[in-house]
Amino acid sequence: MKTVELLTKECNYKGVHLGGSRKPDGIIYTENSTDNYGVIIDTKAYSNGYNLPISQVDEMVRYVEENNKREKERNSNEWWKEFGDNINKFYFSFISGKFIGNIEEKLQRITIFTNVYGNAMTIITLLYLANEIKANRLKTMEVVKYFDNKVY
Repeated sequence: MKTVELLTKECNYKGVHLGGSRKPDGIIYTENSTDNYGVIIDTKAYSNGYNLPISQVDEMVRYVEENNKREKERNSNEWWKEFGDNINKFYFSFISGKFIGNIEEKLQRITIFTNVYGNAMTIITLLYLANEIKANRLKTMEVVKYFDNKVY
């Protein structure tokens, strides 16, 4: 909830905290250009680091595919309707305090199945990124370079 709040209140993104059964934790999107994009966000809080188990990889694959197909038969809650109408590109992001293990291989697995790129970002990196956006040293449209299946 706080991740989406930070990005919407301080960084000029639109978005909503979703959470609950069969929905990602939240989504954000841009509405200020012809190259708008949306991000499916999954946040994880683990004190010893998050290793992105295969069950969570599969869950993100499902979220991305639900958004790609947008069929009510896939998920009757139709959470993807929260994205703005003019979004033409999508990404995914895992947010956690610390990541452990071979995360980049797991991010690549999601991309192989969905043809959508993403990242894993620590809370500290997210705060730095938000600060750069807030200080007008980084535009939201430049953030897409971080959706390259890497850990930040």
